Amino acid sequence: MGGLRMKRFITIAVLVFVFSSAASATLMTWNDDNGNYGYGFYDIVKIFSSVSPYNDYTVRAGELDVTYGGVDYMGYCVDVMQGLGDYDVTVLLPTSDPLLTASYLYETEHSNVSSNVAAAALQVAIWEIISENYGAYGYDVTDSTSNFYIANNTAVSLAANNLLNGLAVPIGYSPAISTKVLASTVGQDVMVPEPSTIILLGLGGLFFMKKRKA
Repeated sequence: MGGLRMKRFITIAVLVFVFSSAASATLMTWNDDNGNYGYGFYDIVKIFSSVSPYNDYTVRAGELDVTYGGVDYMGYCVDVMQGLGDYDVTVLLPTSDPLLTASYLYETEHSNVSSNVAAAALQVAIWEIISENYGAYGYDVTDSTSNFYIANNTAVSLAANNLLNGLAVPIGYSPAISTKVLASTVGQDVMVPEPSTIILLGLGGLFFMKKRKA
């Protein structure tokens, strides 16, 4: 009985350590010295937003080149309220809207991005999802009466609306374990395909200990 209790204690302790480590704040850096202004594919758009301080701003929209936990990612902004830079982030799971819908679109489309217009369109579509009152306005990145829209780039507008047209999250959908939001109170939240290496290593360690004890 004592041995069984000890095994359970070790298992719980390791799991708590693993998941606490994954949730603790870690520095995310924006690689704005990469020779491409800190982006992968991107295009220029002018955004208008009633829910953001960046109203009537001309911005780059596309893949954000960031480093987190020693790994480089091409992520997408899911926060129109703050600027981008280097800051501590915590990992959030996109389990509720609007992030749930944004994660579905991201998972469906990000691996298909191979041009500046495609990257900008995906970014603009994500901004539309997280900014818009869908029940009142639906999704349309050119609707100047809504909470969010863009101008000055017809190709990106058309491509973004094409992504949003008929967009519906399937019943029972949940984001892949690799899809995470690097969230901060001082800078932009960024959605990335973060590997669950630390969790897998932790669980692998448990299996290893169990095998040796058997």
